[in-house]
Amino acid sequence: MGLRVATPHLNVDKSLEWQNSLEKDSSSSNSKAATTIPAKSGIPIGSFNYIVIVALGTPTKQLSLVFDTGSTFVWTQCKPCTVFCYKQKQPIFDPSHSTTYKNITCTSGHCSQLSSSTNIPPSCSTNTCVYGIRYGDGSTSYGFFASETFTLTPSDVFPNFLFGCGENNQGQFDGEAGLIGLGRSRLSLVSQISSKYGNYFSYCLPSTPSYTGSLTFGKGGRSSAGSSLQFTPLLSKSKDPSLYYVDIIGIKVGGKTLSISQSVFKTPGSIIDSGTVITRLPPAAYDSLTTAFRQHMTQYRMAKPLSILDTCYRVKKNTTAEDTEYKLCSAATSKLCLTTRGYSSLQVRPRPAWRSSEIVIPPIWLFSEMHSRRLWMWSMMLQVGS
Repeated sequence: MGLRVATPHLNVDKSLEWQNSLEKDSSSSNSKAATTIPAKSGIPIGSFNYIVIVALGTPTKQLSLVFDTGSTFVWTQCKPCTVFCYKQKQPIFDPSHSTTYKNITCTSGHCSQLSSSTNIPPSCSTNTCVYGIRYGDGSTSYGFFASETFTLTPSDVFPNFLFGCGENNQGQFDGEAGLIGLGRSRLSLVSQISSKYGNYFSYCLPSTPSYTGSLTFGKGGRSSAGSSLQFTPLLSKSKDPSLYYVDIIGIKVGGKTLSISQSVFKTPGSIIDSGTVITRLPPAAYDSLTTAFRQHMTQYRMAKPLSILDTCYRVKKNTTAEDTEYKLCSAATSKLCLTTRGYSSLQVRPRPAWRSSEIVIPPIWLFSEMHSRRLWMWSMMLQVGS
């Protein structure tokens, strides 16, 4: 992930594959149940994303899926992989072994909903609805649009869940079985289970593979009580209402605010994307940030760029580089700054000016009401200041 922030860890027993926590929010008589499942680093299975274990089918088959606030569709690889399937950790889901799997027909109203979730019009194959989705990094998934029994926990089971059964999946996928879209659309996981949990979800990301975080549906996330919780508005934009936006007002390095016009961020907007590994900034912001950061790192010798990362340093083994504080500040009642420290935390790349900034959420709590209310961010290193 692009930014690393120290946070209290949820050191959950690694033997737990299911965690169920049903709670009620005492602040509202209309509150719904909440359920929590473990969220883990995907590194052990070869992925740099964050994953949860859910299940599909009857009988159930467990799958490790990336959860992604930057997209709105749920899919997994499916046999017989008529075109191509990448290597995943668990056995690929075989719909022929499930008694509850059904293909969606081309004339179904559900098929017509695909365009708003995938941005690609559906096609038809022998009266079966065919989906296609393409991500910003060029990765793609194509396959049959279907319904199946979806299991979050043994007591949270959803029949007739709509998802993509991927028969041609290519790109930057590593080990995971597929992807869970948490954005705003009728086909996202949040929407499809909203009758039970409402349009609420929250998550706490683990800072290392040694720890386990959580993904919660319903109002069962971190309580708003306590001085460690800060707020910033969660916005939407008409150009892509499915995404979650925040209003960045500036960046600080070493306590000094960089000279970056707020229009650099405001014009394209900045999105929260849990399914993207690298934070991306507009060129003007990126250039200013890297220049300032390098000024704090003059005592270290620069190394050759690593793939898309151009600010790299050579340090001796067991050497700890001097902390350089880096704050990403957003607009709120008062300024809210997300803080990270250290040379190894600067994993940011430029993004073309016409694209939105993309913020990778570090290990903090994110509580989101799906229909654009506000973002709750909590961390030991979130700071409010001028």
